[in-house]
Amino acid sequence: MKDIRCGTCSKKLGAGIYQTLQIKCPRCNTLNFLRAESPKPEHHECHCKSETRENLPTEKHHNP
Repeated sequence: MKDIRCGTCSKKLGAGIYQTLQIKCPRCNTLNFLRAESPKPEHHECHCKSETRENLPTEKHHNP
């Protein structure tokens, strides 16, 4: 779980996992809007020369 803190005074408001959250700080009365960050896209790397984009097999479509 991740600590949830006020963006103004840094008071710990709780801990948890969230997508979106709106929480008011009891210390400074700031209304905090939090949302989960988007995951970073995966980066696929080639591990050998035969796996380069130019050498990947292509699908051939035959029209009957």
